[in-house]
Amino acid sequence: MLLWSVLMVLQVVSLCWAHGLYNGILYIYNRAMQDYVSPLEKLLALLTGAVSSGKQLSYDQVLRRCC
Repeated sequence: MLLWSVLMVLQVVSLCWAHGLYNGILYIYNRAMQDYVSPLEKLLALLTGAVSSGKQLSYDQVLRRCC
């Protein structure tokens, strides 16, 4: 039973990353895995890439994807 729940969590995490559901990613990492550092490192890497490429995110884009 434990194996299926782990596989389901991993599938949900990969779907959240694919669709940019960052709030869901943070919730799963924090609550299910009690990992507070890994999602922030990955999100900061995404943000750094967006900033270095000159891509600007509007408040609406961030709000729709996060909340």
